[in-house]
Amino acid sequence: MDKQTDRIHRDIDRQMTISIIISMVIAVLISVSLWSGPIEQALSYWLGAMLSIAVIRLVLLYPRRQSPIRWRLQWLLTALAGLGWGLSAPLFLPSIDSHQQTLLLLVLVGIVATSSNAYAGRMPLFYAFMLTSLTPVAAWLLSRDDRTFITLGIICLLYMLALSLFARRSTALLRITAAHNEQLQTEIRERVRQQQHLEFQRAILNAIASHRDPLPALLTTIIHLVEAQREGMLASILLLDETGKHLHAGAAPSLPNAWNKAIDGVMIGPEVGSCGTAAFRNERVIVEDIASDPLWSNYRDGALAFDLKACWSEPIRSADGRVLGTFAMYYHTPCSPAAGDIELIESVASLTSIAIENYRRKEQLESSQHHEAELAAIVEYSSDMVYAHDLEGTIITANAACMRHFGDRIIGKNISEIIAPEDAEKAVSMMTQKREQGGNTVYELTVIDLHGHKRVLEVNSSLVTRDGTVVAVQGVARDITRRKRAEARLQLLQQAIHASDESIMILDAEGHIEFANPAAVRMYRLPLEQLLGSPAACVRNGEVGDETYRDIIATIRDGNNWQGNIRLKDTGRLIGRRVSPVMDEAGVLHHQVCIDRDITDEHRRSQQLEHTQRLESLGILAGGIAHDFNNLLTAIMGNAAMAERSLDDASAAKPFILRIEESSQRAADLCRQMLAYSGKGQFIVKPINLSELITEMTRLMEVSIDKNVTLRYDLSHSIPLIEADTAQMQQVILNLITNASEAIGSKNGMISFTTGVMHLDRAYLDRTLTHETLREGEYVYMEVADNGCGMSSSTMEKMFDPFFTTKFTGRGLGMSAMLGIVRGHHGTIRVYSEPGRGTTFKILIPATTKKALPSAGTVNHHWHAHGTVLVVDDEESIRDVASIMLQDMGFDTITANNGEEAVEIYRTQQHAIVAVLLDMTMPKMDGKACLAELLCINPDIRVILSSGYTREDTDDQFPSGLLASFIQKPYTPESLQQTMRQSLSS
Repeated sequence: MDKQTDRIHRDIDRQMTISIIISMVIAVLISVSLWSGPIEQALSYWLGAMLSIAVIRLVLLYPRRQSPIRWRLQWLLTALAGLGWGLSAPLFLPSIDSHQQTLLLLVLVGIVATSSNAYAGRMPLFYAFMLTSLTPVAAWLLSRDDRTFITLGIICLLYMLALSLFARRSTALLRITAAHNEQLQTEIRERVRQQQHLEFQRAILNAIASHRDPLPALLTTIIHLVEAQREGMLASILLLDETGKHLHAGAAPSLPNAWNKAIDGVMIGPEVGSCGTAAFRNERVIVEDIASDPLWSNYRDGALAFDLKACWSEPIRSADGRVLGTFAMYYHTPCSPAAGDIELIESVASLTSIAIENYRRKEQLESSQHHEAELAAIVEYSSDMVYAHDLEGTIITANAACMRHFGDRIIGKNISEIIAPEDAEKAVSMMTQKREQGGNTVYELTVIDLHGHKRVLEVNSSLVTRDGTVVAVQGVARDITRRKRAEARLQLLQQAIHASDESIMILDAEGHIEFANPAAVRMYRLPLEQLLGSPAACVRNGEVGDETYRDIIATIRDGNNWQGNIRLKDTGRLIGRRVSPVMDEAGVLHHQVCIDRDITDEHRRSQQLEHTQRLESLGILAGGIAHDFNNLLTAIMGNAAMAERSLDDASAAKPFILRIEESSQRAADLCRQMLAYSGKGQFIVKPINLSELITEMTRLMEVSIDKNVTLRYDLSHSIPLIEADTAQMQQVILNLITNASEAIGSKNGMISFTTGVMHLDRAYLDRTLTHETLREGEYVYMEVADNGCGMSSSTMEKMFDPFFTTKFTGRGLGMSAMLGIVRGHHGTIRVYSEPGRGTTFKILIPATTKKALPSAGTVNHHWHAHGTVLVVDDEESIRDVASIMLQDMGFDTITANNGEEAVEIYRTQQHAIVAVLLDMTMPKMDGKACLAELLCINPDIRVILSSGYTREDTDDQFPSGLLASFIQKPYTPESLQQTMRQSLSS
């Protein structure tokens, strides 16, 4: 019986006590009021009995003891008390008056009613008192013949029935009230218990919410709060590791440290104590007695050693049902959990799960927040531009990179304001495509930055949605302007490498080809697939490890460039190779750049140029010697001629003078040959037919050619004319016939003469001997071929060198002079020869459209001059002989030994001087400077230039029309007279 029931019974007992005491008082009052002689004795007995019964009843009520005997005695005494009150009416009513009878009945009714209320909680006592009280009264009233008494009897019976019904109703209400009160008390107790439990949970949740220490400290706080709920209970929390196989100590502050260490790291399983089994099964495990439970067979001794007798374990589960660990309650005595214990263990396991997950989530959140902060910093300070704009294109967010490029006020601008006009349509198209297709789009866009410069951006953008609705566009833009420029430069470099005529190959450190351009494929005539991976040494027809390979590797490993020439065996081409090292930061070779160039033609041209330059150098030397020798010959020939004129025919000295003139003439011819070699010979140029010239020369030479040599002609007489000196060209033909005849020797042979015309282009001219000064166009060629001994390549390289000969010593100027003559005619030579197969010389002279000149008539050389001629020359002998020749003609002469002296003389005597015979090369002031000064004095002055060089050389230095005439040294009196006559008569 709970406290509420006890309280109700105490209230009933108190009401019964009051009712008994009141009935005792009323009994005494009735006895006093009715005390009279006739009923005194009966009244005293009745009063004594009633008081005795009342006292015994009071004694039975206190102290309350619940026993059947006490209950039966109480019921019997209650019935006796009721019977005593009920018998009071038959005993006393007849002896008293009507007023007293009425009063007695009312008192009796009140006693019954009051006692009925007192006994209503106990119906057996109510019936025992009420029936015994009213039944005798009702029977006595009904037994009387008086209608009034009968009516009262009936009323008494009805009253008894009404009291019974009321008492039953009151009892039912009382019981309902008692039950309701009991339920209320139960609910109150439950609410108090729940309130306490909620306070306990709130304390744990507050600890979870406010705890900032590591997880073990938080779990220890939970353990202390749990242990405060149950006296003598020791709690423990074990955590499952990441593998889900081992339990580790989480918190167990009240358990012995030795026990905590013993179970730390235990592997879960079907029979591993309470905790290991609970974690393995993922269900609650209640072990009421560790000493006898088989789950503790492997850990029993250790647990009992620490006085651990019972253990209830509950799995700690995550929100998705995963086992995180276990919560256990240990007791020092074997016991089983009550309902409140089960609720507690479940609640603690649930709250611990919250604590663990909250802590781990907080760690994840902190890590995530840290990561987000790092990410935000990365985004903010990223070199890439991160931005977002709404669907209208208005920029709503932008990082620092955007602001650096487009200004601090970029937010709020429309993207159309920064997009270059040429990409505006492209931007609109990409936006439309993104809206329709979604996803990420990557494209390139040209924009204009803060400074008005165009930049190329690589944009990676995506849509931003909220509740399924597209609200904005976010993107990352990378400035690829430099990359695009680099790609353009790289593409240009690649195109340049591919367009290069030089072979460019990239090799690894050991010389294997990793890249080759098309020129390399063409040069080595190998497919690209075969080139790649091959050693560069094999491509040059060498071997890896040969001398050239070792030289190249040793050179480039020192960081130097290797350069040299290699000869390809299969094609014979000469290749100029240049290998450059590519080193890393540590100076270690990791690649090579090999550039090969076909220098075969260049080498040949270089040899030709070297040969030409050698000839030109010798030509300059020969020209200089011839010039100075002509000065000497001028004095010799002039003096000899004047001496011969002063002698009569019978003079014995005249033959000697004639011999001097002949020898001087041969010396002059030698000088002309030397000048011809140097390309500065004096040619009497006129249009001639080369075929006719060959025909005339070969007829004269047929008698001197050996009979074993046959001449063959293939001459074209319709060829264009050439402008040439007949004598010089005859010399060329003579040299060619002579060389061909000597090459045939005593054997039978043939010399062929062929003429024709051909158009020479630059490619053909580049393969000739004098190509550097020639122009493209029509050329007349003369080809002289023999089937003689031929020449080797070494002989061909030197055949035009002065004084080089394969004959006896003292010869060798013929071929060099021929080359000089051809060069002087702006022509060229090609030679074809092989040992044992003969030689072919091909002479090519530019064609002309001029007609042949008519033959000149006889000139009258008798002429007598007058006036003064100024003779200017630095050689005294030449001044003297020229003065003698001029005086013999009739001129007066004045001499000057340099240009300055001549200018001063002419300035003072110009009225008498009719002409100036001026030397070209002089000290102090040469002929050119002197002429300029003389023209300043008298623009109409007549100047005859005298030089050991040819007229063509002077024409290059003196503009046309400035000179009256030109005479080349050495000259005779007749040639000087003719020149002076032509100059002064024009």
